[in-house]
Amino acid sequence: MLLVRLFFMHLFFCATTLLWGQQYNAWRYHNSYETSTTLEATDVAVWSASLIGLLRYDRASGEIQTYDKTNGLSDVQIRQIAWNAEIESLVIAYENSNIDLVNDFGVVTNIPDVLNSTVTGSKLINAIYTKGSKAFLSCDFGIVVVDLINLEIEATYTIGNGGQAVVCYDFSQDEDTLYAITSEGLKVAFDDSSNLLDFQSWNTINPSITGGIEHWEGACFVHSLDTLYKLESLDSLVAFMPLSGYQTVQLATSDSLYLIQTEGDFISGIVDSSQIFVWSEGSFDIRFNGFSSYPLDIERAQDKVYISDYRGGLREIFEDNTQIRRFLGGQRYSAKAFRIEPGLDKVWVSSGSTDFGLGKNPGDPYIYDGVSAYDGSFWTNYVNFNVDVLNPTFDIVPVREHPGRNEVWAGSFYGASRFLHTADEHFDSSNSAILSKENDPSFQIISDIDFDQSGRVWMTNLGSQNPLVVLDNDGTWYGFDPANAPLFVTRMVIDNADNVWMATTNDGLWVYNKGNILSSTSDDPQALHFTAANSELQSNTINDLALDRDGALWVGTGQGVAVIDCPSSVFSSSFSCTQPRRIIVTLGDYSEYLFNTEVVQAIAVDGGNRKWIGTTNGATLISSSGEEEILQLTTENSPLPSNTIFDIGILGRTGDVFFATDLGLASFIGDASVGADKHNDVQVYPNPIEADYMGPISVIGLVSDAYVKVMDSEGILVYQGQALGGKFVWDGLRQDNRPVHPGVYYVISVSPNGQESFVAKIAIKG
Repeated sequence: MLLVRLFFMHLFFCATTLLWGQQYNAWRYHNSYETSTTLEATDVAVWSASLIGLLRYDRASGEIQTYDKTNGLSDVQIRQIAWNAEIESLVIAYENSNIDLVNDFGVVTNIPDVLNSTVTGSKLINAIYTKGSKAFLSCDFGIVVVDLINLEIEATYTIGNGGQAVVCYDFSQDEDTLYAITSEGLKVAFDDSSNLLDFQSWNTINPSITGGIEHWEGACFVHSLDTLYKLESLDSLVAFMPLSGYQTVQLATSDSLYLIQTEGDFISGIVDSSQIFVWSEGSFDIRFNGFSSYPLDIERAQDKVYISDYRGGLREIFEDNTQIRRFLGGQRYSAKAFRIEPGLDKVWVSSGSTDFGLGKNPGDPYIYDGVSAYDGSFWTNYVNFNVDVLNPTFDIVPVREHPGRNEVWAGSFYGASRFLHTADEHFDSSNSAILSKENDPSFQIISDIDFDQSGRVWMTNLGSQNPLVVLDNDGTWYGFDPANAPLFVTRMVIDNADNVWMATTNDGLWVYNKGNILSSTSDDPQALHFTAANSELQSNTINDLALDRDGALWVGTGQGVAVIDCPSSVFSSSFSCTQPRRIIVTLGDYSEYLFNTEVVQAIAVDGGNRKWIGTTNGATLISSSGEEEILQLTTENSPLPSNTIFDIGILGRTGDVFFATDLGLASFIGDASVGADKHNDVQVYPNPIEADYMGPISVIGLVSDAYVKVMDSEGILVYQGQALGGKFVWDGLRQDNRPVHPGVYYVISVSPNGQESFVAKIAIKG
């Protein structure tokens, strides 16, 4: 993609660092620690890893700290962690094989050697074992020994039977004997005079052992896929316990040897029961049962046991088996994010998906994570266990505040729910016009929701004989079939003329107007259909729709962007402005269409009428016309957790930009917010400003597109500019880029017509 390069934002965007490496952090991850995948307990703290972050619980003070890519970690998707007592640091291995060391003071040291190695094929790190000042990494190509003092790779053991690379699942060491669990079975070598780099030094003693290994109190325990063994000697295995029928088996050691086993169909999200066995007096006995829905790791520290739970985060259990605490750390209940919808003073985030596999765990068909609302400071979670009307729902996709009534609507794979209302109610085929998906009666999918000028609630009923349904203000339901066939409508927007625009997965763009009388077809114009065959749409896959401040409709497709300049006139005009057009951008002598063949999955309009475009290659901010690129964000130049953008939403008052990705939710402090006709609750932040502060100074609550001047206490002009929507951002410098002196400064805001003004005060400390 080539776009004309506009000068970067003169306020706080920086092409190389984007401020996230400076004192001021423009990014934030909205993580959830409801999922814990692995843990490490030390004498000082308990560490718990989630999808894109790390939680540290100080056992003495009770303080909780969280770490992610926005405040120190080098990457996302933590795969394994292990504590090394020698250097008093946590070793972190990421899914991409990057490695971090984090100490108890939060200092992060990166070791990218495995990530940057020239190894062909998978570099996945499956387990970490530490001893002394070394870390032994069990990788998909062998064993890597890391010197944690000198921060370098000391050796790589390629131990396949013929000298080839072999997958190593786990590793342990007992005195001079090294054990490796590989895809070729259990291998051993002796750390004496033998050359460990020579594959012939590693002997396979049992080809069926491909699970895991733990040493505990002089004994060695290993397991295959179906049996747990005690290794009495190198040629003697004693079977202790059958493992068939259990979804997950993992050995963990601390004061006892724990065997974690979870029964039930975890993949579907339904866990019947869970049991944690403890080795005691020559056999395994049930120690914990029912405290954890899906335990993945366990450790003991002094008189408490800590469980890493996929469904309930980090759990702490007293020695007498009574559960006392859960550590969630983050404010969002769900780690997943798929759809973002701005409300009146908040953003709503849902975790479901209209795609049966998109954003889900492999084979996991349902998501029961509900929705969350963020007001700029706090998250409020609405889940099936705290909102009764959401109890039968799964895979909530759209969630929308009604603009004229105190009610919120959520659409799901199980109909639609109205909540935060005096009469919460769930709607499906039994009490509404919502129908089941064609040829699949188990799903009644509401994929999007919007409201017309009179406040009626419109919904898209994906794949049904009523692809469009509406709830009238008198409580009457109506269903419509504009195409005379089921449509797979995923997104919808209603323009100022109450035209309903519908985006489909493979049938282009539809627009429908019901006329003035819902119960009659006499005044209904025929639905219009735009496709790649009859318009400038490049693709029939329409992923998103957005109306901008001028009323133009922006269309994100499977191949680029199209714009309809006057969608409100589509049924009353034959002008070309009612037809989709592609935007041509020019760089020197070269021209091409905006985003050309890129998959555009999300479009959001900020307070300055600029557009945020989300693709499978990151997010891009473009000018209001789309002809100029202002900023491009990827995982390579920013803390964006993933380049796969599902949706983008903007918190109107502050201008914060939220990105829903396949690795969770992140937000970025934007420089444009929604303005108003009058100054409203004008705020300056930070204020006062500390002497060492290096970030932007923001003013929100301004009149739309106000002209702003910054004056010193003597009335001398320091800086001037124009607000983007209702937000003005100043970098704290004079017009000539010289720093200002400590003192009091005045921000004077005047509306474009000169009829509205406001003065705010800023104090800069010395």
